[in-house]
Amino acid sequence: MSEPSPATYKVYLKRFLDGSLRFLRNRYFWAGLGVLILVGLVAYLIFDRAVMPSVTRHGVAVQVPDVMDLPPARADSALAAVGLSMHQQVLRKLNLPRDKVIDQRPPGGSLVKPGRSIYVTVNTGDTTTVIVPSVVGRSRRDVSGLLSEIGLTTDAMQQDSIRSNFPRDVISRQLPRPQMRVPRGSLVRLWYSMGPSAQFVVVPDVADLPADEASAQLTALGLRSVVLGPTNGIVRDQGPTAGTTVREGSEVRLRTRAATGSDQ
Repeated sequence: MSEPSPATYKVYLKRFLDGSLRFLRNRYFWAGLGVLILVGLVAYLIFDRAVMPSVTRHGVAVQVPDVMDLPPARADSALAAVGLSMHQQVLRKLNLPRDKVIDQRPPGGSLVKPGRSIYVTVNTGDTTTVIVPSVVGRSRRDVSGLLSEIGLTTDAMQQDSIRSNFPRDVISRQLPRPQMRVPRGSLVRLWYSMGPSAQFVVVPDVADLPADEASAQLTALGLRSVVLGPTNGIVRDQGPTAGTTVREGSEVRLRTRAATGSDQ
């Protein structure tokens, strides 16, 4: 099949242009297009003026009440009274009031949409007690400041009469024990090491003894004891095992079980 000639292309183009001109001159086309534009404009105005305000509540705002320092229940009630909801977060701050709102976002006085969530932070920290940190193994020059920072005090430190493997002038013993919760301002007694001993001792067999008797035997030999389990229980095993030769001042771990009637 032969390719159309240039003259044929010109005929096709002229027919296309003539058809387009006749279509554009058709008043029904323009009338229909005008109707579509008008309908679209009316629909937009109805949506913008009637539907959108009910969804976004444009121009409607409420003032966020100030709920700082309020208990969570009262803060929730104050926010609900103006159509706001409360999203609670918790934080533990020892130096701030307990069970009170310590922060809110947005802050009181802000204008927000009705129904918005207000984020409040409630302090659940215990302001009357603190947890005793472990200072064993630290230099005695550093521990006073560490304890005072969390609200604890210490008196004049004593040289530990019980030998240990800690270097000289390092805290080797403390009372109360680490992780105990005590009233703020409590006294923590500290002992510092006189340095490792050059003497060696044999670990005795303290299995099946009450924990306090086992500790007393170890102390008499210059050994330290750490009770893992009930402090008033019975020693079920120990580490290092009986017969092991260790340096004086070494630590012996006593794993205990609860005492029963047959152990009395």
